[in-house]
Amino acid sequence: MGDQDRSLTALITAFISQGHSTESAKQMAIAAIFQPDLNFKNAEISRLLQQLKQEHIKADQITSS
Repeated sequence: MGDQDRSLTALITAFISQGHSTESAKQMAIAAIFQPDLNFKNAEISRLLQQLKQEHIKADQITSS
């Protein structure tokens, strides 16, 4: 069992102990564990798209000179 799996299990257990249903606890834990990873990946994609736009602008400037 990996670190994410252990963290997920611990969060599910904590949410259930707070009175949430098992299904709600699972969904809340999944969101808590994976949302930061998704945010990081989205930021990386945005950064890469910005780089591509800049390269495209540079290429256009070179070809139109």
